[in-house]
Amino acid sequence: MSVVNIPTSATGFHSSIVGQAKSAQRVVNGMQITPNLNAKGFVQPLGKIANSASEFQKSMDASAARVFAFGAAVGVINGVSDAFKGLVASTAEVEKSLKDIQVVMEASNEAMQKFGKGLFDVARNTATNFATVAESAVELARQGLSAEETLARVNSALILSRLSGLDAVKSTETLTAAINSFNAEGITHEEIVNRMANVDAAFAVSSADMAEAISRAGAVAQSAGVSFNELSAIVTAVQQRTARGGSVIGNGFKSIFTRIKRSGVREALEEIGVATQNNDGTFRSSIAILKDYAQVYKGLSDSQRAYTSEQIAGVFQIQNLQALIQDLSGGFSIYEQALGVANNTTDEATRRNEQLNETLSALFSQTGTSAKELASTIGNLGFNDDFKEILKFLNHLL
Repeated sequence: MSVVNIPTSATGFHSSIVGQAKSAQRVVNGMQITPNLNAKGFVQPLGKIANSASEFQKSMDASAARVFAFGAAVGVINGVSDAFKGLVASTAEVEKSLKDIQVVMEASNEAMQKFGKGLFDVARNTATNFATVAESAVELARQGLSAEETLARVNSALILSRLSGLDAVKSTETLTAAINSFNAEGITHEEIVNRMANVDAAFAVSSADMAEAISRAGAVAQSAGVSFNELSAIVTAVQQRTARGGSVIGNGFKSIFTRIKRSGVREALEEIGVATQNNDGTFRSSIAILKDYAQVYKGLSDSQRAYTSEQIAGVFQIQNLQALIQDLSGGFSIYEQALGVANNTTDEATRRNEQLNETLSALFSQTGTSAKELASTIGNLGFNDDFKEILKFLNHLL
């Protein structure tokens, strides 16, 4: 039976632990420990991991390529589908617009093909979409104009629309009213637009104001012996002094020109020394009468001014009359200046339109118009008649 010596004090425990540590150190110092490591055990697992990672990367690349290819294919398919829809829509829109005009003009199919090309040319020249050009052409076609005259007036109307801000239909109506009102002058649509644009650029009056005034007072002005240029100058002078707008000014002078011919008004003017008739007994021009009245007005008493002004303009149009009288009686007459500008007009509106065509916005619009024309041409050549038959068949079947 072995006997274990158990240390009985802390010093004994310390000595025992120190002795065992020294004994273990002697054993380690007395022999050489050589580690036996297997390199393949490390390399082979790493190789497998690297190989797996490479295969995984190839799989991811292939998947990404398939996704991109699928997306590209879908994009191409959608693009073709959208292009086909656009082709059909453009063909249908152009065909309907030309048919609306053809019904009014009673023109042949060959004539309408040529007319359609002319409409696209107008759309490009005025940077206007085809639908708006066709709408203006329909309005003019109802007046019994020839195809060539219709295209020329449409071009002028849309230049007026572009410069004045009026919509195409209103510009067309204004141009028609001006031509019909001042037909005795033999004024052309190009001259009307150019004169309005020239005065617009020189004074604080817009082409829209002049267009509104001319459409309201043009016919009465002509019967009162007032020319187109004179009416434009009147509107310019009053608008620059009152800023009341073309429609208000036009209605005002329509009333004034009408009242001047009344016997009571002529008698009142004759009493203050303003002649209302020529030597042959015909009525003098209303603007000539108003010019004389403006000079006589300075020497009238307050009661005479109030009475004669009310006789000429009525109660509601005195402000328009007073604005013109003040301008005509002053030393710096806007009326005379505007009249001079209108009389010396050449091709101002045409040149302004050409300058606007140099903008990026105009180029975008022209490109879109050309694309629509191309789509319409392709549609007519490719499937127009066959597509109609298919739709007729489906309609009958339904």
